[in-house]
Amino acid sequence: MVTHVQRYHNINIKPNTTKKERKRLKELRAQDDLIKIPADKGTATVFENESNYVTKEQDQINAMDVQRCYKSEKAIIRHVRTRLIEAFKEMGLLEKEYSRYLVTAAVIAKLSLPIKTHKPDDNYPGRPVVNQIDDPTYKICKELQKIIHPLATKAKSFIKDSFHFKEMLKEIKIEDNYIQLSFDVRSLFPSVPIRQTLSLIQNKLQNDKSLKDRTKWKPKQITNLLEICTEETHFMDYQGNIWTQTDGTAIGKSISGDITGIYMEFYENEYILNPQKNAFIPAFWVRQVDDVYCLWQYGHETIPIFLAYLNSIESRIQWTMEIEQEGHLPFVDLNLCRQAYRITAGIYRKKSHTLKYSTFSSNRPRSEQLGIIKSMLHRAYSLCDEEEGQREKEIGLLSNAFISNGYHPKDVDRIIKTYEFKKPKENKEAENRTDTLCIPYVKGASDRLRKQLAKEGVNVIFKKGQTLGRYLINGGPPKSDRKKNIIYKIPCTSCNFCYIGETSQWFDEREKQHKRCVKNCDSNNGIYKHLEKHPDHVIAWDKATILDYERNYYARKMKESIYIDLFAKTGIMNLEDGMKKNHCWSAIMPILRKEISERNFHEL
Repeated sequence: MVTHVQRYHNINIKPNTTKKERKRLKELRAQDDLIKIPADKGTATVFENESNYVTKEQDQINAMDVQRCYKSEKAIIRHVRTRLIEAFKEMGLLEKEYSRYLVTAAVIAKLSLPIKTHKPDDNYPGRPVVNQIDDPTYKICKELQKIIHPLATKAKSFIKDSFHFKEMLKEIKIEDNYIQLSFDVRSLFPSVPIRQTLSLIQNKLQNDKSLKDRTKWKPKQITNLLEICTEETHFMDYQGNIWTQTDGTAIGKSISGDITGIYMEFYENEYILNPQKNAFIPAFWVRQVDDVYCLWQYGHETIPIFLAYLNSIESRIQWTMEIEQEGHLPFVDLNLCRQAYRITAGIYRKKSHTLKYSTFSSNRPRSEQLGIIKSMLHRAYSLCDEEEGQREKEIGLLSNAFISNGYHPKDVDRIIKTYEFKKPKENKEAENRTDTLCIPYVKGASDRLRKQLAKEGVNVIFKKGQTLGRYLINGGPPKSDRKKNIIYKIPCTSCNFCYIGETSQWFDEREKQHKRCVKNCDSNNGIYKHLEKHPDHVIAWDKATILDYERNYYARKMKESIYIDLFAKTGIMNLEDGMKKNHCWSAIMPILRKEISERNFHEL
């Protein structure tokens, strides 16, 4: 590892975009009147006029059960945190037990509006998605999701994915009078009645014999936490306004999918699959979230009656429907064809699909680039039937798509001709490796390192670097100037000494803590000890700089330790050296020290 770093640290990394492309991207990014936002489906990026975007966002907000919240972000976060702590204490949890479910330096969730490019007739509406990362309920929602997820997957109608659905179709015996239908619930997540659903969840938890294997918490305690998490759904829109959701669940919140699934199971069993309430029980009814596939055996004339019945059950749950055309029906990402004896399938793509699976010039290892072709072939062989040339058409389309994305025709043809369809083998060798290293991909250097470390039993994963989407996208609420999850440096004005620290808190709050320690003469604080030894020295609080960002706690502590070593030659105020490091780090410290001297750090 050390030898590898010493050999390749000066490698010249060539950009995979042209100078002209970079100039144009820079110009596009600078256009503040254009909102750059991901498309709702696929990998496209949509450019929307700012005023149009704001109008579309407000239209979606007006359609939700929300109300403006005029409290400050800080007050809302404090209130939610207090409610959670009170609930944890009522459960008998100690602070060291419940602190793992509290978010440090929490923020209000952010609303974004991916554009539905596949709906031009509706003026390209948006889908309101709430980014819950680091919101006050983020961690406890992840824990609750693990607890209730098994409940949501037990429904008879549950579809996990297209592969699961394709297997279900194999079991169906088709009758001559069957008609294919698909149903969709309009805005399902925001339409779910929360109080009723929480009661359903509590009853399911009480009857769940496997609950004790997932958690020690009681059903009532779990439901109380779910109630807090749904009631305290606050989000900020593009203009910085804060809204509170009063009913329904937010798209993007980790618990929303399972809450919705549990309610829909009740809805189906009570109103659709129940002969006492529904005179037209479909021959086949399966659902993936809000999309339903149905085989109807009662003739065309009864279809409108059934749709009217569905829309009369619950005013919040409104359905749309599509009927097969000449035996064909698109459902999720499949094009289904009703044959005399079975349902066959091919791949369905909306007209807005870009066919951009990967551009060959993307910064990926060649093996992974070619592996994408194999994965798409596996999908084609798994989902496409040979009838009507479905599989052959799909493979031909994939061939053209990859070639148009810069893949060499010989590579594409070779992989297609030599591909053998079989279930993916488990990589036992990789499973036996206990350590994993996640690094950026640098062509040439990273490939060799992966091979070398594989021999030592270490998995190497290449993390995604800068993408066009990340570079351009700006369709979110105003960004805060406050910084967290950082490694920072606080210098002394009177000498070369500095203090190196790390924090997951907001830096301004951490800075106040340091100043309080100095004021209170806290001998455990390195900055105070420096001033105690040199009373005439002055700390340059206004010159504090960010050395690095890191969300992961252990990685952040390691980086802090490395920076302490890097600045040790000029003098540090820290009382400890930080996290213990392997001795191999000393061999590359000169390289890192040189890199640090050439960097410009951002002042806080």
